[in-house]
Amino acid sequence: MVSTFGSKMHKLYLFFMLLPAFSCIDEKQFSNVPFLRFEESEWIQVQVQGVGTVDRLRVRLYFTDGDGDVGLEDEQTDPPFDADSPFHYNLWVRYLEQSGDTLLELPDTEFSIRVPDLTPKGQNKTLEAEIEYDIDLSQAASDSVEFRFILVDRSLQLSNEVSSGLIPSDP
Repeated sequence: MVSTFGSKMHKLYLFFMLLPAFSCIDEKQFSNVPFLRFEESEWIQVQVQGVGTVDRLRVRLYFTDGDGDVGLEDEQTDPPFDADSPFHYNLWVRYLEQSGDTLLELPDTEFSIRVPDLTPKGQNKTLEAEIEYDIDLSQAASDSVEFRFILVDRSLQLSNEVSSGLIPSDP
């Protein structure tokens, strides 16, 4: 059984950097295997209907993909993207809590999400973007947590794993 710890309060924001679209401008070229980089985290306050103001941890990730095959449509649930597959989610998130000097992974805590289809329109499919992801840590049982992220494209190519480093679990 997968825990729903915080899963109902995740929000995903995608910010796209403008990429060159004209042949007279040098086009950026990236590997077809997604590249991921952790940028930053910050505590923010958001309004939740029926609850009021709550704290969320916002993490920002930068990524590139040379062939732009990042993201899934809502209706893409046939294998290998079905609910029983690890590829149902395309942003894999591992959650760890600090216990003394040790980081313990909580594997039944589900923070992984489905990033929507981001394939650019037009001839140049190169993708360079940022993901902002708001996380509810109200149930964290530790003073410090760490997240590790992997982005998976539709060709099932895995990005490098990036870490948030230790983050206070309370603002």
